[in-house]
Amino acid sequence: MEKKFGSLSSSNNPQELAATVSGLILTFSALIILIAQKLGFPLTQNAIANFSEQIGISIGALWFLFGVVRKIVIAVQQRLSR
Repeated sequence: MEKKFGSLSSSNNPQELAATVSGLILTFSALIILIAQKLGFPLTQNAIANFSEQIGISIGALWFLFGVVRKIVIAVQQRLSR
């Protein structure tokens, strides 16, 4: 069975995100919220939801760019090795 999330997939079920990765995401999210509150940023439920969306979009965009660059590098390597 192919891993849905690559190396970030669970060892028990490759179609799910690893528990350690999920835990890291939750920990960092809570840590960012705590630091923002300590720095005096007013955090409402709406602000946190918007922040989460922006982080998700940013990570998705970076992941997409990584995939595109990797495909280009592999294509160039294959052409050069002919």
